[in-house]
Amino acid sequence: MRLITLNLVLIFLLLPINGAYTQEDTIESDTSVADTDTEQVQEFEMVEDVVDVTEEETSLGLFEIIGRMHPAMVHFPIGWLFLLFLTEMIAFIYNKPSWHRAGFYILIMVVLSIAAAAVTGLINASNQELEGELNSLMITHRNLNYVVAALSLMALGTRLARRTLSGHLHGVYLALVTVATVLVLISGHLGSKMVFGLKYLPF
Repeated sequence: MRLITLNLVLIFLLLPINGAYTQEDTIESDTSVADTDTEQVQEFEMVEDVVDVTEEETSLGLFEIIGRMHPAMVHFPIGWLFLLFLTEMIAFIYNKPSWHRAGFYILIMVVLSIAAAAVTGLINASNQELEGELNSLMITHRNLNYVVAALSLMALGTRLARRTLSGHLHGVYLALVTVATVLVLISGHLGSKMVFGLKYLPF
């Protein structure tokens, strides 16, 4: 009889303890589920933010798309001008009239590529909100390219007036090409600082 009574007492004592453990497990389980739900909501909000940003970036108008072609267009006037400079210098130093004639057609490509780079660049600049040193770089970059365009047009006008140049006029033409080439390289350097950072190169 005493043994049965002792067993009953132990059972009644252990029941509250088991209930406490079960309640604690339930609370921990509910907390874990709540944390998981919170993490899923945060991830979903992050995905929504990324989708919104992507939609904003891809919803571009025609002028914005044309302006963003500027980084691709700028390489052509630099390349054509440098090629024109080399062609005309070889023609002058080694007295090669055929190279001088080829320079005329290269000059046409120079002017056309400058027009494409200028149009895309001006559109792109109108869509930018630059401040401080970046804005100053952009203005200098733009003004240098205005001078390059003017010098190239003057050189083309000289060639159109007289296909084969000689004497003083030839010297003026070579000076126009040389100055335009130097300025477009400086302008390109400023453009690279705008894109890749002010400390991209140490000068």
